Amino acid sequence: MEKWYDWDMKKLIQFKLKFLAKAILSKYKLEIIGITGSVGKTGAKEAVYAVFSYKFNARRICLIKSSQKMRI
Repeated sequence: MEKWYDWDMKKLIQFKLKFLAKAILSKYKLEIIGITGSVGKTGAKEAVYAVFSYKFNARRICLIKSSQKMRI
């Protein structure tokens, strides 16, 4: 079993961020909706936001990890 003092800085930061994220999610009772796929994510995100923002205090963020390489 690994001891905390054997961790490198990256693992330590990841552990702390994970702990803080869990604490915030449990404190505010947030629900997260993830939209994945190769086509239609923006439209789906906007549609889900439109439906939920009508009745709830909804927020939207866009996190994109593009796997396509930029061509010049």
